[in-house]
Amino acid sequence: MHDFSRRGLLKATAAAGAGAVVLPGITAAEAPSASAAAATDAAEGAKCKPAKLTGRIVRPNDPGYADASLGWDELFVHYPLVIVYAQETQDVVNALTWARQHDVALRVRSGGHSLEGWSNVDNGIVIDVSELKSAHIDTASRIATVGAGLNQLEAVTALAEKDLAVTTGTEGTVGLSGATLGGGFGFLTRYLGMAATA
Repeated sequence: MHDFSRRGLLKATAAAGAGAVVLPGITAAEAPSASAAAATDAAEGAKCKPAKLTGRIVRPNDPGYADASLGWDELFVHYPLVIVYAQETQDVVNALTWARQHDVALRVRSGGHSLEGWSNVDNGIVIDVSELKSAHIDTASRIATVGAGLNQLEAVTALAEKDLAVTTGTEGTVGLSGATLGGGFGFLTRYLGMAATA
């Protein structure tokens, strides 16, 4: 079995064309080599200014680090290098760029309810979107645009105030972002279907 990174696989797939799956050195003669991929990464990194972390930053020496690094399931404890609580979309962009430039693993966390602790990481960056809370509800079109940080209870409550309902999971403190990416079962599932990210 060949050893390849996720990034290498994604680059090779993109080089081969949309929808294709290419394993470097196995099925595509034109797939970029590891040295070509490294050169591309270096060139892309040279184009970008060094990223600066913005938002509310929590580091291991900060007083709130122990609480900030805990997930819902305390069986899986991780120690991130830094936790970024995004206050606006640009904070997420900056954190993603920073992670890429420093070649560190990253996780995005909304409610932190991943049963296996997947919303946290050792020696990497956690981008926490739980403070991106907003809800804009157009009652005429019955379309709601919500921030990534809302939990299910906050979303249901905001919609109920406008006499609207939505299918969500049954645990209110679960982040809406995570629930719609990998869950979405709730009391209204049979009637309205599962909650899912479009």
